[in-house]
Amino acid sequence: MMSIKKSLFLLLLFVALGFQSKSPEYVPPFKIISDTIDKSVPADKCLVTGVVTYNEKTVNEATVKAYDYDEASGYTQMTLLVNSDKLGRIRMSVDSSTFFLTAWKPGTGTAYIEGVKFKGGHHIVMEIYLPDEEMEVVEKPVVYLYNNKEPLDASVQVDTDMEMIFSYPQLNKNNSWNVNVNAEGIRTENGSKYPYLFWEAETKGYEFYTRREGLILGQIIKTDTAVPYLENKLTSLHLNSTEITDFITYWGPRLQQMEYALIQFKTDEEVDDIAHLNITPQPDWIRRVYMVFTGFEKEPALKVLDVSPMEEGLVKREGFHVVEWGGSEISRINL
Repeated sequence: MMSIKKSLFLLLLFVALGFQSKSPEYVPPFKIISDTIDKSVPADKCLVTGVVTYNEKTVNEATVKAYDYDEASGYTQMTLLVNSDKLGRIRMSVDSSTFFLTAWKPGTGTAYIEGVKFKGGHHIVMEIYLPDEEMEVVEKPVVYLYNNKEPLDASVQVDTDMEMIFSYPQLNKNNSWNVNVNAEGIRTENGSKYPYLFWEAETKGYEFYTRREGLILGQIIKTDTAVPYLENKLTSLHLNSTEITDFITYWGPRLQQMEYALIQFKTDEEVDDIAHLNITPQPDWIRRVYMVFTGFEKEPALKVLDVSPMEEGLVKREGFHVVEWGGSEISRINL
């Protein structure tokens, strides 16, 4: 179990790192205008009214669905479907056990209304904002380059079909960085020094979770154990203390926004399905780690196959070697 001093250190480090370790601000695709008690609403129902918009204009014939969580199967099931009227307005009486809502119209992405308590006997008024398109983000893959031998010039290319949305330092037109690597770190062609290389991309329709016999490979954890869980997992994969700290200060706060999390780790060749790193010269050792996760307010009954990458023994991290980590948060509707 992590000590109080170490937990405080990680929290302070997260704040101090600022833009390097700060999670991108998440803007929900909805806004609760009011949530009031309504005596005309049954005790086991919640009245939801409001308006659906797209690009700040109301949307008619948008499909809004309500989903419950089935404890027996561990899966969600649709319980109600309504369409917005010609003024974009909706009115639906959902079960107080409703897990989340979705809103969609052909030509737009899907808005997920998650984390709302649909209390019995209440009337919720909300605005729903349809996104431009449904995208999953490959977040903060960072690439550390190490070399404790003679300085060398290296090329690192990110080969992916996904759309690049940010890189730092900026990738060239071939999605490559040309750098010099020595014992002091990474230097670009203009002489600037960096602790790692950063890239981020987005895609839609990609199946991030690996499955076997219909079951997702992974583990379900209570998020108050996320820090020691990640420390153990990443240590077993031979990440060093700096890499582990960077990983936890980025993903730890995201995981702890929910009570439970389904987590799947991909390593090395498995990550090639997301993006391939073409590195010249060939590193003496490379480790790629990618975490896929989904959060839950309560423990899910979802069945998973616990096949988690764990390694034993020592790895001599010498010569020219590379470590990369990244991740994606996947909505429950895509499980």
